Amino acid sequence: MIIKTKEQSESPKRQFCTFTICDRLFGVDILDVKEVNPRVDCAPIYHAPPEIRGYINIRGQIYLILDLRIILGFEPASASDMIGKQRIILFKSIVDESFGIIVDRINDVITIEIDKIENRSSESATEKQLPSNRIGHRSSDLSDGIAKLDDRLLVILNPHTLLRIASAPITSAKSPLPKSGTLKTTNA
Repeated sequence: MIIKTKEQSESPKRQFCTFTICDRLFGVDILDVKEVNPRVDCAPIYHAPPEIRGYINIRGQIYLILDLRIILGFEPASASDMIGKQRIILFKSIVDESFGIIVDRINDVITIEIDKIENRSSESATEKQLPSNRIGHRSSDLSDGIAKLDDRLLVILNPHTLLRIASAPITSAKSPLPKSGTLKTTNA
């Protein structure tokens, strides 16, 4: 008869920094988060796609800030609705370049057993090539899985793919962008 200790009988766990977007619960692995900051005043980047909110300087470090509402396909937040509520989650440099996301509200850090996370992607799935069409990217493109909590679902996002999706060129299925060197110019 094999007797398991308490540590051996428990399944491995992960901690997630949770936040709300349009009253839906999302989370990212706490090991990827550098800090949560209440400052949301970003310097705009003109001619940038709408999901790029701008740059922010925090203690001499410049961060690119992404609007997660737009990346997930939700309507942008109105300024009056989000005054004092929005927060920025900054990611560690191990995730990618210095960047962060703006979210509606920060919730608690929660601990979930790994076997309770459904449809978690494999490590190779995070490195697959993303399509060049950003239209239609939703939480399923960014998701590492879903965890069922007592009262709601938690969509676990993969921060490694956030910056890639935001920087992917916008194309349409009907009119793809020409490849480099195929543009013809005419002299008028």
